[in-house]
Amino acid sequence: MFGVLGILAVSAIISFREIQILRKQNMKRDLWAFCFFMLLATGMMAAEVLALPIPNPMEGLAAIFSPISGWFMME
Repeated sequence: MFGVLGILAVSAIISFREIQILRKQNMKRDLWAFCFFMLLATGMMAAEVLALPIPNPMEGLAAIFSPISGWFMME
């Protein structure tokens, strides 16, 4: 539990500083991208600390592209 609180504290400090800079420079798209990726990274790190199962992205890609690969095989 303290690991998750530590991750949230570090994430909040980084976000606070970075959001101030992006707002000052009026970079709205960059602000949205930063917030999205920071939330994604914070969630994944919290899941890692809590030992929750995190799916492998390659398995998802293999499931999507395995039917398509049959079309390109020379048989």
